[in-house]
Amino acid sequence: MKKSTDEIMNILNKNKNIEDFLSKNTDEFIYDGLDEYLAKLIKEKNLDKSTVIKDSCIDTVYAYQIFSGQRKNPSRNKILQIALAMGLDLDETRRLLKIGCVGDLYVRITRDSIIIHSINSGLSVMECNELLYELGEDLLQ
Repeated sequence: MKKSTDEIMNILNKNKNIEDFLSKNTDEFIYDGLDEYLAKLIKEKNLDKSTVIKDSCIDTVYAYQIFSGQRKNPSRNKILQIALAMGLDLDETRRLLKIGCVGDLYVRITRDSIIIHSINSGLSVMECNELLYELGEDLLQ
C-alpha cells in the first residue's frame, strides 16, 4: 500500500470508469481473506508453510485451517503468532491484523509495546512470550 486511504478515495471519486480505477490500483486493496494474504506472503518471502506453522506455536490442525481459509476469524493472538513466525515487519503485521479484522497494535498499551518491540527485534513467538511473561503481561498463547 503506497497511497493513503484519502488519496485512494479522491482517485475513485474523480474516476469515471471503475474497471480502470480497479486495474490501476490493485496494490492498494485489502485482500478478500486472511488466507489469501498469508499465501501471498508465504510466496513473496519464500517461506515454508509447515515451518511457519511449527514456529507459530499454534496447534497444527488449527493453523492449517487458518491458512486454508477454513477458520475465518482467528484471534488477534493467533494472527500475531503467525506474524512473528513469518518474521513480518511492523507494517506487514499491522496489515495482517487489519485483514484479519482484529485490533491494531497500539503503542500506548504496554502489552502491545512489548509485541511491537518483539516484531522490530525479530523475536520468535517463544522469545516474545518470554518477554511478555517477564514483564507481567498475558502471553500470546
